[in-house]
Amino acid sequence: MGRAIDEFKINLKNKKEQRTDIEDDELNFLSKRGSKMLLISAVSTCMESLLGKKILDSWRLVFKDNKNFDKLVEEWKAILDVLMPWHSTLEPAIVSGLKSKEATQNAAKQLRATLTSFSSMYAQQLKPFSDSINTDM
Repeated sequence: MGRAIDEFKINLKNKKEQRTDIEDDELNFLSKRGSKMLLISAVSTCMESLLGKKILDSWRLVFKDNKNFDKLVEEWKAILDVLMPWHSTLEPAIVSGLKSKEATQNAAKQLRATLTSFSSMYAQQLKPFSDSINTDM
């Protein structure tokens, strides 16, 4: 996940003048201290919504095929494509550098609620990711 965030940020930087306004906002968010850790935490909070199923033990979640690291990074980038436009829901948690656990949890829960409300729209886009995760716990 961390590598996917790094590559997502690099791709945004490389677009330069071709970046849209939302992409500028995403790059600005990813340039803030604590944004990467916040995003990783938020993805963890949103995992049931991303997979579309109940997770009994998040520590047992694994990719079914984890032999190709570059392929796994691409899987995570697909998740970032869905989540990053809603980065503004996470913004309040990093205003002062990701210091408040409560603010972090609230921001992640707000992102989860937003994602869940649009889950039917993203179901097809998220299906390859969901299918690549072993949720048989």
